Amino acid sequence: MRWISLATLLASACSGAIGGPGGEPDPDERPAPAPTPLVCDDGALRPGRAPLRRLTRDEYDATIRDLLGDTTTPGARLVDDERGVLLVDGRAMSPLLAEQYLTAAEDVAARATEDLEALYGCAPSAECLASFVTRFGRRAWRRPLTTEEHEELVAFHDAFVEEAGEREATALLLERLLVSPHFLYRAELPPEDARPGEVVPLDGFERATRLAYTLLGTTPDDALLDAAARGELDDAEGVRRHAERLLEDER
Repeated sequence: MRWISLATLLASACSGAIGGPGGEPDPDERPAPAPTPLVCDDGALRPGRAPLRRLTRDEYDATIRDLLGDTTTPGARLVDDERGVLLVDGRAMSPLLAEQYLTAAEDVAARATEDLEALYGCAPSAECLASFVTRFGRRAWRRPLTTEEHEELVAFHDAFVEEAGEREATALLLERLLVSPHFLYRAELPPEDARPGEVVPLDGFERATRLAYTLLGTTPDDALLDAAARGELDDAEGVRRHAERLLEDER
């Protein structure tokens, strides 16, 4: 099997005919055109476009479990996924599926907010909420929140807290985080200043996400996100080291 893979890899790097014609030509046969000279790939990587991938049901369940300790497998009640790839015309998120994601987020948030202090990791307060949004937002969206995103999420919570109470406001905040495309989709987007067709390397958080979902089928843990923030996933050696750690995880 390894030889087959190797042969396929080598063949994909070359085009044309390998070797020249052998023996004497048949005078009764029409001469064949001269073979195309062997042209091998120059070795440069030419990656394709990175598709926008929606979390599969299993990935959704594992992510909810690792974020909130919820083992009720809410993803099992979602309609069958399409391998998590957003189609060109955008039909991967049907109205039915969107409604089911909202229902799942409501159920998950209701359970998660039964004990606010356990959820927050501190006694509920303005400072505690801000810290929770920073920490949970990074885990849920698999990257640090921007300042604008953080302020908007805190303001969203505060807009409901006086009328609905702390628990309901926090549940609504969780729902918003869990139905966001930043949570439901794994996006690998080029920077705004990238030129059309330019090959752009993944950033550390995108690499962390790829590693975690490829090896464990779930969201990156804090250790992997911290490594991304420190730039440890910016080279092959760092990726290898953290991949080995993940492979030792029993999940």
